[in-house]
Amino acid sequence: MKSKWLAFGMAALALAGLGAFAACGDGGSTGGEGGAGGGTAVSYSVSCEEDDVFGDYYNLDADYSRVGAGKTVTVTVSDAWNFISVSKVYANGTECAAGSEAGEFTFTMPEKDVTVTAEVTVNAVSEDDGMTWENPEETIMADSLINDSLRVSFGSKQVLNSTSTDGMMYAEVISTNQDVIPASSMRVESIESSGNGAYASGARILFDDGLTAGETTLIFIDTDNDRAITLDVTVVPRNY
Repeated sequence: MKSKWLAFGMAALALAGLGAFAACGDGGSTGGEGGAGGGTAVSYSVSCEEDDVFGDYYNLDADYSRVGAGKTVTVTVSDAWNFISVSKVYANGTECAAGSEAGEFTFTMPEKDVTVTAEVTVNAVSEDDGMTWENPEETIMADSLINDSLRVSFGSKQVLNSTSTDGMMYAEVISTNQDVIPASSMRVESIESSGNGAYASGARILFDDGLTAGETTLIFIDTDNDRAITLDVTVVPRNY
């Protein structure tokens, strides 16, 4: 009789052990699923980088700074000056789709950080406007003692003749290749309008030391009238 009850007790313990094992197995499976669905979500960064040349003349913003993969990110181009157009926006080099509103672009967030950039072009000045290069020299000697200045005529829209130690305050020139013509090697001086020193009828671009042989594009910007013109130039070494 004693052995019978002992056998029965051992069988009960074995069944209880199996039940406990089964319960742990189910709980582990449920916990794994909960971790996959309810754990900390993975997000990636979205950073906007304005153009090195025109970054001061427009804003580029995204509606997320961090977001999970698969989300739609909207990028907005705003406060762009009239002399430029931002026709395309890229996410890690891939062109974004046009959004529902003008100036909006969208992309689907990938499983990695994204850098957003824009393609900027200079709008042509109308013939009625009249701002032109007076002497569009396409070749410049890399010697400040030899270089003459490039000159711009403002045409029918004159520019306020305010100056500082760096040159005209309402006009500037940008080189797209800073290795060839750095910003420190150029300055803009006004050509005064006859009979009215408050306005300039044109400007001259003077070159200092620091030019290097190569190709670049000069972009002359009249910020007083929100317009710009461009000139492709080649800097060549002086052969003595």
